[in-house]
Amino acid sequence: NAEDFREKVVALKQENKKLVQSLNVYRSSLEKAMECDTTECDAFFMKNHQVSQNKYQKYLEKYLALKSKV
Repeated sequence: NAEDFREKVVALKQENKKLVQSLNVYRSSLEKAMECDTTECDAFFMKNHQVSQNKYQKYLEKYLALKSKV
């Protein structure tokens, strides 16, 4: 169904915008990671990195799944 596919593409584009914004916020926070002097601080940034990586990976999987249907 072309309409259903179009809706999925639009939803994916919106998710992409949110993801890019989130990754930009993450990128700007990386400067502070260089100033970490405790393991707690390092762990905080490592967790944020893993969360960002997981978000991107999930988005990529959705994108590739939709692309494979074309």
